[in-house]
Amino acid sequence: MKSNPLLKWLLIPMALLLVFVGIKLFSGAPGGQPAPKGAASTLTPEEMKAWASQATRRAIPLPRWWPR
Repeated sequence: MKSNPLLKWLLIPMALLLVFVGIKLFSGAPGGQPAPKGAASTLTPEEMKAWASQATRRAIPLPRWWPR
């Protein structure tokens, strides 16, 4: 029984691509470093509340018939 030659030529690059992506995903090297404790990027509790209320207002507006 003969196999499809096109399938052979497509299967080899796809297998190599999957191996390459798998190595990149599971290499263990983190992309970014976490911010140190006490960095300037931390938010105060008041800033967190303000940010959360703005984010929920912008997420998905409720339809007019939805009880509020």
